Amino acid sequence: MTDNDSEPERALKSANENVYYCLATLHGEPESGKLGDLLDRNRNEWQRWLDAGNNGSASAADPDLVTCRAVRGELTSLLRSRMDNANAELPDSTRPADFSDTIFERKLFLGGYKFPAGARFERSVFKRGIDATNASFDGDLSLVSAKIKVRGNFRGATFNYVTLDCLEVEGQLGFAGDVRGEFSMRECTVSGETVFSRMHFKSDAYFGSARLGSVRFIEPTFVVSADFAHAEFAGDVGFFNAMFHGGSVFIDAVFGASAEFRGAAFKDRAWFDRTIWRGARVSFTNVRFEAGSRFRGATFVKCVPDFRGAVLHEATELDGVTWPAIFNEDTDQQANLYAYERLKLEMERLKKHEDEQFFFRQELRVRRALMKPWSFGWLLNSAYEKLSGYGSSFMRPLVGMGALAAAGFVGLMLLPVSTSKISPSSTAAIPLPWRSAAELSLLNLLSFLPMRREALDALNDLQFNWIFRAISAVEALGGAVLLFLLAMALKNRFRMR
Repeated sequence: MTDNDSEPERALKSANENVYYCLATLHGEPESGKLGDLLDRNRNEWQRWLDAGNNGSASAADPDLVTCRAVRGELTSLLRSRMDNANAELPDSTRPADFSDTIFERKLFLGGYKFPAGARFERSVFKRGIDATNASFDGDLSLVSAKIKVRGNFRGATFNYVTLDCLEVEGQLGFAGDVRGEFSMRECTVSGETVFSRMHFKSDAYFGSARLGSVRFIEPTFVVSADFAHAEFAGDVGFFNAMFHGGSVFIDAVFGASAEFRGAAFKDRAWFDRTIWRGARVSFTNVRFEAGSRFRGATFVKCVPDFRGAVLHEATELDGVTWPAIFNEDTDQQANLYAYERLKLEMERLKKHEDEQFFFRQELRVRRALMKPWSFGWLLNSAYEKLSGYGSSFMRPLVGMGALAAAGFVGLMLLPVSTSKISPSSTAAIPLPWRSAAELSLLNLLSFLPMRREALDALNDLQFNWIFRAISAVEALGGAVLLFLLAMALKNRFRMR
């Protein structure tokens, strides 16, 4: 029984019990490597059956009708001999060729065949694959819940509506040609490579919840919409020079390996919300986003997407994105550096100031990851981040100034001083009063203020040693750096130029 117990599970019948298969192989079943002219002969008989069926409306006196009846009689005789069934009759050529619920032990060769009313292969099993190269499906093509064990080849064919929902392919799957109607591959599973070569999808294309291995879209054209929501790509994915004229949806899609959109053009909106990119390369090189794109909540595990040469739209949304860990050994840091540089420049061009600052900070972090640890440049980079978050935080400089003032205060409190009446080398040294120590520490930090000289003049009866001058110099230098970082943070925060 099926999962919902609504109907019994259909039993598969042998290919030689299917009248359409027998009609398509009237002179015998072709085998790989031993085709000879057998495929041509079988295809010619199939075409004769189609032509004979198309003249059924002629008058009884029409010579063509007599010829058609003779052809049909001949084909009926061949079909009965092929099926070993004296009661077999030719099927109606105006109806779709029905290969459903059939198990094909041999490879099914349909190259060049015409299906003016379409063909159905629903729930069928192809143990050696199917080859429909240059076939013509003027009606609907349906492989719903079918299973292809080796390879399915539909290159060079023409299609109307194509439905591959729940199709399972253990090998490769190839398509090439024009699809006039809807193309649906929902919940399809392909373990091998899938290739769409110069496909022209003239209506909606659905790949929602499909589970695919490696996929290559070579110069495809999506005229209406392309839906890849919840799709899972286990292998490499390539959309080379793809044209998306309608909206493209990749929401909640998972890219398990590299993803290439090189040269693609998105004429309408592109949604990549909550996508997961696990591969070591994500390329949007030379891509054009003409109506905006959205990457809300996307996760890039190993790499930063490469937008070099790309043209981003003002409506580019990157909020909530999870970027790869900076110090991950599995990450190509040099490639990430180039990617962050490009994103920073694009955000600057688009006047997205906060995003520009964010990518600038990411760029500096990656630069530090590429430096030799504890080198001079590494230390400066690290200090820049720790003290100000690369010019983005005004709290860190303030906290740093407070810590420096407190350290100076403690140092001055412990500093022995003497009055002018006592020699500096005398043991009769006295501690600096705490009020004076606090005032001097604060004024050392703000050495540019004129009050510092006035405070020193008020303490001219005290003698200070070289330690005082060292503390003052450190506080003055540190204060100047921290004030500069504070001013930079305020400038960046309020977008002052």
